[in-house]
Amino acid sequence: SAIMLAAAIQLSSVPEQATNLRAAYDWLARARSAGASLIVLPELFPSYGDLELAAKQAEPIDGALISGLREWTARQGVWLVTGSFAEFDPATTAVYNTSLLIDPRGAIAARYRKRHLFNIDLNAATRCSEGDVFTPGDALTCVTTTAGTLGWGICFDLRFPEQFRALSRAGMEILLAPSAFTE
Repeated sequence: SAIMLAAAIQLSSVPEQATNLRAAYDWLARARSAGASLIVLPELFPSYGDLELAAKQAEPIDGALISGLREWTARQGVWLVTGSFAEFDPATTAVYNTSLLIDPRGAIAARYRKRHLFNIDLNAATRCSEGDVFTPGDALTCVTTTAGTLGWGICFDLRFPEQFRALSRAGMEILLAPSAFTE
């Protein structure tokens, strides 16, 4: 069987999308030049730290953010997992924390919407409520590719093992779990 190099990009994303996109494209280029053919970005890489701002910047899948990543991926001929981004669904006006798999031709091969949203409210200084801005997804995602059979979770989903048991039963060989943890 063929050997594939995968790259997991780690960013310290900030609320400003332009800053994060510059860093992401720089690291994508570095990963590709190192020979990676499967590249994974982190959770909410375009805008992190202010969930309300991230939701306000939400884009549909055919928006500029994903279109740019699809073009880059097609030029490079790699598999790209978009980590996650705030997806605006024009049909329902809901905003999801969404991860996409883009194939080497630039086509969207899979979509996963985070199912388990992180909500904690201990005090004014320790509060994070993804449920205030995101709608939970309701489906598992498992897809067979030349890279193997990929299954998804995003960050807090990791706390719910039944999701991964179900993905394993569906044939998952590689778990994708883009994450961004709070301080």
